[in-house]
Amino acid sequence: MSSHTFEIIPKPQQYCHSVNSRRSLNYIHASHRQSEVMYPSFPQEESQTDNTTIIWRTISSQPPHIPFSKPHNCASTTEYLAWDTLSLFGPSRSGNHSDVVFVAIDFGGTNAIVDNIRAGRIDSKPRGVSAGVSIFDTRHLLDSASPREGFFLTYNIGVGGCPSQRRLEEKRFLFGTTTWLPSLAGLAPMIESLIDRSRNIVLVGHGFGPDLTVLRELGIDSETCIVGIIDTARLAEKAMTEQPKRGDFKLKNVLARLGCHVERFHTSGNDSNYTLRALLLLAAEKFSRSREEMTELQVKRLSNMRAFALSPIPVDGYIVNTPPASNSESDAD
Repeated sequence: MSSHTFEIIPKPQQYCHSVNSRRSLNYIHASHRQSEVMYPSFPQEESQTDNTTIIWRTISSQPPHIPFSKPHNCASTTEYLAWDTLSLFGPSRSGNHSDVVFVAIDFGGTNAIVDNIRAGRIDSKPRGVSAGVSIFDTRHLLDSASPREGFFLTYNIGVGGCPSQRRLEEKRFLFGTTTWLPSLAGLAPMIESLIDRSRNIVLVGHGFGPDLTVLRELGIDSETCIVGIIDTARLAEKAMTEQPKRGDFKLKNVLARLGCHVERFHTSGNDSNYTLRALLLLAAEKFSRSREEMTELQVKRLSNMRAFALSPIPVDGYIVNTPPASNSESDAD
């Protein structure tokens, strides 16, 4: 494992996070055997899309030459945050990286949502708009019991919808019943009601940029208790050991490579659930090669991650393959 240890140094008062400030910085102190350096973290940057300001929060184990124009798209910064919040480096030295709840979010019809909000049509109900939210509490990783249904709390939210559209959405969503809202105005309150701000929250998405833009346009609080943002597409990019081919980083292909074969993608609720499974499987794949260097608790945590990610989907005909208990790596077909 790494020879570095990390701890968060309290940030000066003038660097307090503010939605209105152009950039806010915290610092991570890396104590090396040979030298000491200061690394920036938690930058607030401008999106390269439509010049809209979005709060990107990530933490890096790399020097500040990493481009921060889109930190959530940086594989190295995203990877460190993911592994630290999953306690795969051991107990986190950063208090807000421990006891984390992952909240995966996926929107359908992102352009329609953004266009209507910017045009002042928040009470509209554009066709094809949906939101998926899936929640995983890392406290479950400490449970020695076998995985069972209910560890991923998954919600599918539709807007408007004619009867035929609603029937199709209900048929495709695998994790319960879709909640229908009369207009876009109900999206923000619904999503906020699902986020427990008393806990340390890490937002997760796959190809997350457009979804983050929607969160901003909806006015979702991107500050309170949000300690990080993870894009699993960037984690998959970092995990590739060969030249990638077109489509390799699509969520379906990432999961298939990791031994998780599921269907009915492009339904927001399903995709948010699958994104959390991808996060856990990518972690398991990354650290399964270093089991001899890990503590017994870390090995158990890693085993639980894989078991949760490959737990059955509660619909006949769509059951994820359960890995053999002795196998430490995913079987890719």
